[in-house]
Amino acid sequence: MDHDEAVVIFTTGDPYTAEVVKGALEAEGIACAIGGERQGGFVGMLPEISLTVTAAQAEKARELIAKHPKTA
Repeated sequence: MDHDEAVVIFTTGDPYTAEVVKGALEAEGIACAIGGERQGGFVGMLPEISLTVTAAQAEKARELIAKHPKTA
């Protein structure tokens, strides 16, 4: 796997949680992108929102997410 390849490290249906987790990762120096937050879903269903980082930072990002209170 290429170290610069984008890897999904977190998914949620809550845009607020996605933004909070993204901010926490960026505060630790991990560049993060959010995808899917503008996709429409079926009535009553939330779209899946994904956070991606580079493959080189994926392991550290997953460790930080596991410790984050918003992901519990």
